[in-house]
Amino acid sequence: MTPREIFLNGCNEIAANFTDFKSTQKGQRLTKIASDKDISFEIYFGSSMRNYSGSVSILPQVAIYRKRLKKLMQEKLPYSTDLVFVSYLSYLTPRKQFRDWQLAGASFEPSVREISAAIKDYALPIFELFEDKQKAVEFMMQRGAKFNKNLSAFDLRPIYFIYYFGGRDAAEAFFSVCLSDCTYKGRFYKLYEELANGAEADFSRSSFWSDTEAKFAFIKGLKILNG
Repeated sequence: MTPREIFLNGCNEIAANFTDFKSTQKGQRLTKIASDKDISFEIYFGSSMRNYSGSVSILPQVAIYRKRLKKLMQEKLPYSTDLVFVSYLSYLTPRKQFRDWQLAGASFEPSVREISAAIKDYALPIFELFEDKQKAVEFMMQRGAKFNKNLSAFDLRPIYFIYYFGGRDAAEAFFSVCLSDCTYKGRFYKLYEELANGAEADFSRSSFWSDTEAKFAFIKGLKILNG
């Protein structure tokens, strides 16, 4: 088989373990719609342009989207997104670091089993949490983005979801819990100070990771409670 055929074969072998997900792009993308018909869960398999017969990588990524979120943001902001959460699968596991899996040769079956198990053990529980919107909001108010013991609480991307579907107080609590687990929280305090002194909240420019979410928090009046 060609490297592309090996890769797609791996995608489909994994997909066969998750029949409640819809398979598209020849098995490379798996999607499932939540019971509220607004949230969608995605498992996407990336790869490498450097694949050859002796090396075929597969890089699983998981994401959560909410369609109505983007529309709500567009009504008031120059920036909008429907993305609630995204992560490479490997970061959700005890490895807690970036990695891909090998599908070439004898590695094929062990990698398919390991990826399938990791999705079941670490991705699906996060998807299940977001099936209940209020449960997800309450969880993140207390733990930030620490959806399992392998993750840090610091990931501000869900702040839009929490603000629009949980309210200002919930988003403020989430914001502060996230920052309590951030190794460069001083940058957020400095950004807040600059914005308070009249600096523009420019969503088209970013000087550090998650400053876009912090600008959103500022213009929505969210305080840094632990600051």
